[in-house]
Amino acid sequence: MEKRLCREYRTIQDIDWLFVEFDSRHSWKGVMVGPPGGCYEDCTFAFLIEFPLDYPFKKFTFKFTSPIKSVSLKKGEPCCSFGPLCDSWAPNLTVQKVLTLL
Repeated sequence: MEKRLCREYRTIQDIDWLFVEFDSRHSWKGVMVGPPGGCYEDCTFAFLIEFPLDYPFKKFTFKFTSPIKSVSLKKGEPCCSFGPLCDSWAPNLTVQKVLTLL
């Protein structure tokens, strides 16, 4: 798990709309910026990712820690009702792939 997380952390450092801090071995804090042309353009959203001990075989949890105006997403609640964070999790999915889908 440690090598995988370090590799994934290095990979996402080059993404211009994503800022992640390696908070601990099992959690990351970060901020993402809404995409150009979308309803969240230039909005910033803080989040927390928590990794289980058996990651990547078990999915991580993702929570927005700042307010977000969406009927399906709420501050502080796990975002797990869509795509890879729901039933279709697979070990080949990465943090970058999942965050890109948000």
